Amino acid sequence: PAGTGRWAAGARKMLEDVPVGFCRDMTIDAAEAIAAHRGIATIDEGFVAELLETIKSGSAAVQPGKEWDAAALERLQRVPPFVSGMLVREIEAWVERDRTGRVDLQAVETVISRWRQGGVFHLDPDDPRSH
Repeated sequence: PAGTGRWAAGARKMLEDVPVGFCRDMTIDAAEAIAAHRGIATIDEGFVAELLETIKSGSAAVQPGKEWDAAALERLQRVPPFVSGMLVREIEAWVERDRTGRVDLQAVETVISRWRQGGVFHLDPDDPRSH
């Protein structure tokens, strides 16, 4: 479950700009998994700042590379900018793995639903970050 790691007093407060719900929960889980992988016992403000900057800059750098229908693009506009780039990458990769053709609203909703159910940003079963 989200929030099981040890956090410094101000570190958790830094997540207030991350949308409440699955986005924040998955960010907390990602922070804890990365900290554990790096052997970091306490998640502090510096660690959270680095994590948030990595996510934001990575997300901002991504633009759709496939053809998206109007409904899918409209739905993407309602996604918080914090995760929109990751969502674009995951949707386009999912369409490559599991479907053919362009990105439609069903693909967007399916990936968002899988994010919520799985609690991870990465859906590729071969990606170690998806476990």
